[in-house]
Amino acid sequence: MSPACAGSRPTAPDPSTRSRQNNRTEHLPRLRRWDGQGGRIEAVDHHPSYAEIGRLTHRGGARAHCATPGNELASIALVYLIGQNGESGHACPMACTAGMIKFLQAAGNPRPDWLSRLLDPQWRTHWRGAQFLTEVQGGSDVGSNAVRAVGQGDGTARPAGAQGGTPALAA
Repeated sequence: MSPACAGSRPTAPDPSTRSRQNNRTEHLPRLRRWDGQGGRIEAVDHHPSYAEIGRLTHRGGARAHCATPGNELASIALVYLIGQNGESGHACPMACTAGMIKFLQAAGNPRPDWLSRLLDPQWRTHWRGAQFLTEVQGGSDVGSNAVRAVGQGDGTARPAGAQGGTPALAA
C-alpha cells in the first residue's frame, strides 16, 4: 500500500447495508423548526444510520490527507471509494470541507482554530464545510449570476447583488 493510502481501510463490513437503511424514505433527514417549548431551532434530524456512516467514512482518513497540501489525489480517491459503498450524503460535505481546508491553507491559515476543527478526525466534534447559494437571476446558470465583490476600503470585500445563503445544517 502506498504511503498516500496508508489511512485507507474498509469503512465497515457492509457499509452498503447502512446506506440502504439511511436512504429509505422514512429515514431521510427531517427539518425540525421548533423545540418542545415553541422556540425556533431549525434542526435537521437524521436517522441513526447517518451518524454511523459518518463515523465510518471519516475513520477512513479522507479528510486527514487534506492536512498536507499536495495530497488531494489520495483524499479524492478515498471519497470516491466511500461513494461506491453508498455515501448517503457524506461525500458533498467532505468535498466542501476539503475546499475550506485548502482555502485556509492557501490564505496562510489565518484561523488555526478553524483549520484544526475542520481536520478533527472525530465525527461528533469536527466542523463540516458546506455550500449553499441561490442567486435569483441565475439559478443553476452560474454564468448569468450578477454578484460581485465590492471592496470595503479595509482590505476586505463583501458580495453585492441578489443572493442568498445558509450555513450547513447538520450536514
